[in-house]
Amino acid sequence: MKEFFEKVFDIHSAIGKICTSICIGVVLSAVIGLIIGTTKIAKKDDVVETNYFLNEKALVHNENYNVIVNNVENLDTINVNNKKGLSSDVNGYFICINLTILQPNESKLKPHKIDKNDFKLKDHTGVYLPLNDIMGAVGWDAINVHIDDKDGGHVMSSTDFSTTKAYEDYKYIGYEISPGVLETFDIYFKMDKLIDVTKELIVLEVDFYTGSNNYKKGTDIVLLKSPFKENDKTPTTDTTPKEDVEDMNKTIELKINNTIVNVYWIDNESVKELKKLASNGLTLNLSEYGGFEQTGSIGYTLPSNDSRIDVVPGDIVLYNSNQISIFYNNSNWSYTKLGHINLSDSELKELLSSEEHITITLTLK
Repeated sequence: MKEFFEKVFDIHSAIGKICTSICIGVVLSAVIGLIIGTTKIAKKDDVVETNYFLNEKALVHNENYNVIVNNVENLDTINVNNKKGLSSDVNGYFICINLTILQPNESKLKPHKIDKNDFKLKDHTGVYLPLNDIMGAVGWDAINVHIDDKDGGHVMSSTDFSTTKAYEDYKYIGYEISPGVLETFDIYFKMDKLIDVTKELIVLEVDFYTGSNNYKKGTDIVLLKSPFKENDKTPTTDTTPKEDVEDMNKTIELKINNTIVNVYWIDNESVKELKKLASNGLTLNLSEYGGFEQTGSIGYTLPSNDSRIDVVPGDIVLYNSNQISIFYNNSNWSYTKLGHINLSDSELKELLSSEEHITITLTLK
């Protein structure tokens, strides 16, 4: 009789394990489908096990570069420059990616000139999403299951296109990336068909040293917001040690009128001093000027390293060592860059150009 019940128990236990596995598979498929949309299983060799997502700081080439994808959108017309600087409109199915690149001051690499071969758009890279993180992302308690056998836990978009290099545009080609200099610009990819960037899982590969020296491996950035840890990775390059230990790991929060905006602050002496002012709270009144910026006095003199630079919408700069300017259109003058607001051009214009005067508040968070 004892042996009979042991067999019954073993059969019951086996059935339970099978049911559990089926349930886990169904939950994984459903949750991934909810998060990313139409998906398919990736081949194991295509899997990216460390993911960077939209609006996150991606570390490239042994942390010698910080790259943030600020925005991605579909366009049917773009404006590009040729080698002679002549501008023209091009029609087609385009994906536009706005990104910010910073080479930290401590990087020992030589300055790099941006080329269209530095960026590739891919559809074939699988994204690794551990089940525990997925469950937590949708508000469920994490369970002690980690599906990484064979191809489990890896997903990729159902869209299909050939790996595509960036479209030739001399508005960004030739930009020199050097330590301490923040660059923000648009890159375009011409596609054979419409691929909705809000619904498909697409990956941007950033590789400044393809096939050379010790930096052969590029970095992949998923062009969707992270399905988990969405607010954990606010980009900042300000890692300056502070006498006040509580402020060491804080960054400057910028509020424009009543709107808090996401800012990528550059690591320089000007921002370090601005951070000290922000530790006690700093409110400034800015006025519209020239149809391209809001500018106003800081009330203090900050260290500066001015040079003649091109500024783009979203750039925050120090002018004349004692004024701060926030741009919603392009300009060119002698400034010290402080950072960049991660908003689209249209969002910046709505926020900055609709009023003659605005109030900004700088605090630490």
